[in-house]
Amino acid sequence: MNSRLLDSAFSKTQLKFDSPWQIGKLKQGLSIEDVKIYLGDDIFGFGDMLEVTNERYIQELYFSDYDTGLVLESSEITLF
Repeated sequence: MNSRLLDSAFSKTQLKFDSPWQIGKLKQGLSIEDVKIYLGDDIFGFGDMLEVTNERYIQELYFSDYDTGLVLESSEITLF
């Protein structure tokens, strides 16, 4: 299942450069506050990075600092 998700997310027909990426409710451009609300208490973070970990994956979320505050820019997911 996990490899199918990755294949689907990064297939050439699905990848659009003119729109923000989205994984579930996480979407490029969300404020760090909105991401924290969505993820709840199961996060670790410092500065411009948040991390969600469980026994099946680690997801790192990276934020960029704009005039409006920190916004979600990219994500890295490691599957086990």
